[in-house]
Amino acid sequence: ASFIIAQEDKPKFINDKNKEDVNFIIDNAPSLSAFKRTKKLLSPYLLKKNWTRSTKILNWSKSIFLDKDENFDTSYFDELIDIISRKDKDFQRKAIPGQVNTQSDEYWPSIHYDFINDKQFLYFTRIDGIFKKHEEIYVSEYDKIKNEWNTPYPVNSLNTKHSNEAVFSISHDGNFLTMYRSKVSDNYRRGQEISSELFLAKKNRDKWDKPIRIPRPINASNQFDAGGFLTKDGKYMLYYSDRKGSIGPHKRKTNEDYGNLDIYMSEKLENDTWTEPYNLGPTINTSGSELTPFLSHDELTLYFSSNGHHGFGETDVFKSTRSNRNDWENWSKPINLGKYVN
Repeated sequence: ASFIIAQEDKPKFINDKNKEDVNFIIDNAPSLSAFKRTKKLLSPYLLKKNWTRSTKILNWSKSIFLDKDENFDTSYFDELIDIISRKDKDFQRKAIPGQVNTQSDEYWPSIHYDFINDKQFLYFTRIDGIFKKHEEIYVSEYDKIKNEWNTPYPVNSLNTKHSNEAVFSISHDGNFLTMYRSKVSDNYRRGQEISSELFLAKKNRDKWDKPIRIPRPINASNQFDAGGFLTKDGKYMLYYSDRKGSIGPHKRKTNEDYGNLDIYMSEKLENDTWTEPYNLGPTINTSGSELTPFLSHDELTLYFSSNGHHGFGETDVFKSTRSNRNDWENWSKPINLGKYVN
């Protein structure tokens, strides 16, 4: 009976472009394929920030799925409707002024404020190469007179000719840089599992020393380790990995799929070794992927990206809080940063 009602009660937003998706959802809900088709139907309206149409699609889809299964988990629909209806501050995305952005890809920015010399530096990763593309680490200094970033240059002591190098963070005092290395060929073979290792580089006056590979148990063969972030005292490192022991089924990262990446923490010991990785747990990590961890200045708020928590697209930015800087277990439920950020 519910199927007949759904067929007769076609949504008002149906048109020639989306009627195939609408009919598929009606015919196949509450299957996973119908759920994926719902996301496909919704996607262009989210991209255009058409919140009215997006909300109508979510409400209609929710009713279709509940018609077919009154016990269906509607958390995706409910949470997305809540995020869209929230009165968030309207952030406008703007390209940073200056010479940093090009026709290539630039990403993973980290700003270091050199308060002693009153300078600002922006470290980031860029895709370089014509015939064999690879990642390299660049830096740009801020020009306070022109109010823009100067032409960046590659940090030669950190880059190599035969590997991808990507920067993730600069320590609070500016003396350490966390980065990864991976084989160039790994990133460009279809479906190839990607392995990478985390490195630490130390600044010696105005130059970076040769990066040192972080030893086990942080790095290991046949796994992807990235996103290193040091706490202000340098005692703890946050990073993400597709190592075994994740929340949900183990799944390696490939150049087409994030796999199952979880965020981990390791503590630095007196002999410059690191403790066994500590998974931040099911409040933060999911059977999807959580990556790019970043702690606020007071180290009580964790910002990260995820495609496992409900959101708008491939990965959304979330935040979670804790009441104690030494408590790595008890985090609040992650909050999606909203429709103007994601």
